[in-house]
Amino acid sequence: MVIVSDRATFGFVERASNLHLETNSGSVSLILERAAAALAGRNVSWVTVTTRDADVRAERAGRLDQLAATAGYLLRPVHVRPDVHRAYYADVGVRMLW
Repeated sequence: MVIVSDRATFGFVERASNLHLETNSGSVSLILERAAAALAGRNVSWVTVTTRDADVRAERAGRLDQLAATAGYLLRPVHVRPDVHRAYYADVGVRMLW
């Protein structure tokens, strides 16, 4: 199963040259996270957008693969520039959905 969203429930931040996992809040992403976790062991991938450079570094360092063992699903971020994400979110996400 593949879940696709514009935000995940966590991401990475860099502090003192180390990558730290940070929880993101958001009602839809939390519901999706519960669904993904409930399907653990059934080959679930979650594709999401990220604008964080720390997420890019974490992915390259294998941190997302390590998290898959505890989360029960694979998180696969699609990296986009912040200005592209803002334009999408404001013009498409908010105006069309709401």
